[in-house]
Amino acid sequence: MKIKSLIFILILLPTLLYGRNALPKVTYNNMEFIDVAGDNAVEPFFVLNRYLGADNKVIVPDSIMCKGTNYAVKGIAQLAFLGSRDFLKEVYLPNSVTYINEDVFSGCRKLEYVKLPEKLSSVGERAFQDCVLINKIVFPRSLKNLGQCAFSGCKGLKVVIFTSDSLQLWRGEAWQFPFSMCNDELTIYAPQSLIDKVGYYAMWRAAKWKELTPEIAEKYSIYDQSGKPKTSEDSFFDFLFYYLYDFYDIYDIDDLF
Repeated sequence: MKIKSLIFILILLPTLLYGRNALPKVTYNNMEFIDVAGDNAVEPFFVLNRYLGADNKVIVPDSIMCKGTNYAVKGIAQLAFLGSRDFLKEVYLPNSVTYINEDVFSGCRKLEYVKLPEKLSSVGERAFQDCVLINKIVFPRSLKNLGQCAFSGCKGLKVVIFTSDSLQLWRGEAWQFPFSMCNDELTIYAPQSLIDKVGYYAMWRAAKWKELTPEIAEKYSIYDQSGKPKTSEDSFFDFLFYYLYDFYDIYDIDDLF
């Protein structure tokens, strides 16, 4: 009788802990996905929890099939690529992803390129720390949060581009700067409206900032939907668009951290 009772409890335990509608782990193309929203979200979604393979090029899907339903992949979990530090070279993240958690690519010293999602809102602390072969990063217009030391130690990083002024600046020590200990030649291009804000923050002000002009946008192939070079003149409209987008979005990304 005791054995039967124990088995019954073990069967019910996941339901008791995560709710009746909780989704299990799903493995696809050597990637492990988990549901982190559970019953708290109107529509559950998955995050990439861990990469299990050994390929030097990884393409993350925008959705995962589970129980006959497609669920969006909206995030990359902490340390998801911990086991890939010795071989990972390219990563392509789908536009469904809105946040990259802490330490995701930290120490991936062979990583050369990451395709960032168009709706990326947040990059966690040390997410790309010591990725020494990355030489350029172009952030999407939707980016709001950039964690401390997010790109620290990226010795090859020479160009960083912010395409809007939606980034939320914060005060901190010099070592906490997202681009601390990077290449001495690092130049950060941004709309003038963001550069004006930088002047109030000593930590951010220490970097070399330049205005994102049409010539720079064209040089680095940064275009808006009309095919024109993306410049600071569009920043107000970007801010308004993404403010409204977030207002109607059913998910609060800050609650996941």
